[in-house]
Amino acid sequence: MVKHWLVQKYLDRTGEGFCLDKWNSSTLHLGTGMEHGCHHPAPVKIDPTELSDCSALTNHTHKLSVRQQMLDGKKPSECGYCWRSKGLQDRVIHSGKGYNLRNRNITGLHSIPKYLEVSFGNVCNLGCAYCGPSFSSVWQQDIEQQGSYPNDYNKHYVNPIPNNKNNPYIDAFWEWWPELRVHLEQLRITGGEPLMSKHTYTVLQQAENIKITVNTNLAVNRSLLDKFILAAKQLKNLTISVSGESTDARAEYARHGLDYKLFLQNLAYVHKHLPKAKIQIMSTYNVLCVTTFTDFLKDMKTIVPNIMLSVNRLQNPDFMNHTLLDTPHKAQSLDYIKRNFNSEAYKRFENIIADEPIVEQSLDKLIEFSKEFDKRKGTNFVNTFPEFSAPPRSANSIYKEIQK
Repeated sequence: MVKHWLVQKYLDRTGEGFCLDKWNSSTLHLGTGMEHGCHHPAPVKIDPTELSDCSALTNHTHKLSVRQQMLDGKKPSECGYCWRSKGLQDRVIHSGKGYNLRNRNITGLHSIPKYLEVSFGNVCNLGCAYCGPSFSSVWQQDIEQQGSYPNDYNKHYVNPIPNNKNNPYIDAFWEWWPELRVHLEQLRITGGEPLMSKHTYTVLQQAENIKITVNTNLAVNRSLLDKFILAAKQLKNLTISVSGESTDARAEYARHGLDYKLFLQNLAYVHKHLPKAKIQIMSTYNVLCVTTFTDFLKDMKTIVPNIMLSVNRLQNPDFMNHTLLDTPHKAQSLDYIKRNFNSEAYKRFENIIADEPIVEQSLDKLIEFSKEFDKRKGTNFVNTFPEFSAPPRSANSIYKEIQK
């Protein structure tokens, strides 16, 4: 077991802002040309003129400048998530990962990542309430046809390069891939929905000796699942990371387009046909899942008893942050995670539910968004989420406001 206090002591020798993830880890959104070292800082647009060197995908000018700040003992402003966190910082947790500790002797600004998360585009079959056009083609079509949502909800999203046009970022990835795959220890393929991307299957055919994780909403049809199973059978170290955090009607509202029963059936099907694969829950903890999060975890463990858990807080949009709903369900979920998952999952969730409350104005934004979402999707927030009928921290009932 990693001793995080030793990891922090090592990091702090260079500076209290030093994080090994900035060298050894990268998340690439090739559909939009964006990159970030972890999920906490906002992604940065890579200047396409830098791609004459394909390694600029993870060694672009902005990232080199942030690395230099860390080596100089500074705390980069984009990493404020860690400076604001109470308790164990994610920079310590992430730096304690095996791929980081094996490559901790930093000698320069340039590097080839050992851990890479890559999205080849936004093609997806769901329009999750907390998502947007950068990550969902369903969302993109919605905005193009019906315009933006109120309160500039989609303002911080970047529309991807159309699939029928040349994408210099995808071209650079495949140019770099022969060198990259030699150095990679772990590769996570995400989306959109990666099972709907042709690039996913090309990677799976060529990454036999890399530890592979595939994110999926498991909402696809059986023929696509069979295609994935066939491609994945040859992999020696595969993790299937299944996204979700709520049950039944709440899940189908928050992850619009989802059939929850089909989702559970698909999970059982994949577990049966890829029995050697590890399966992980990937949850985005948000205000719409608070009351059924524990039930969701129980459903998952019933199908896959040894399933793992990775849970992260939703930061954007702020009006779906979990702190807008204060109920005993959070403590119940923490207790269930403590008894059924590993200590890291428990610590991460404990940190999440200790968050400071989001400003009250976010309730007004949720009201505004829900009214528009219901109008476009034919859904009903009031009927789906009765727990909002008397939210403890709200001066005015959100339930009554949405009914108007």
